[in-house]
Amino acid sequence: MLFRGSEVLELQSFSPASVEDIARVHAKAYVSGLEKSMDQASEKGIIYIDGSGPTYATATTFKESLLAAGAGITIVDSVVAASKSSQDPPMGFALIRPPGHHAIPKGPMGFCVFGNMAIAARYAQHVHGLKRVLIIDFDVHHGN
Repeated sequence: MLFRGSEVLELQSFSPASVEDIARVHAKAYVSGLEKSMDQASEKGIIYIDGSGPTYATATTFKESLLAAGAGITIVDSVVAASKSSQDPPMGFALIRPPGHHAIPKGPMGFCVFGNMAIAARYAQHVHGLKRVLIIDFDVHHGN
């Protein structure tokens, strides 16, 4: 969702993040290993992904995780575009599944496959030249 003053825009169409976008935050070995393990998930139905906490994957987990990260990137693009045409600074709010706030650079953690907001923040810095990005993560416990 994108907020401009009292106006709320719901973004319903977005593209998956690229592997390059993901690799700005996560180790390339982890990303390629996860992609390769989807064949195993397809055969078994569900697999455990080695990491720092309980994280499981099905045959569609990699594609769904790219799409979730792409949603965050789309919000970044929308906020940056809206900030150029408005004096009222826009804000973005992402309700993304899988969430991603626990994933670490080397792998998954706590049911999170990719660090979606970290990926969006790196994208904002790399593509739009932003120096700082504010991320507010609220949960019953801290994010990573």
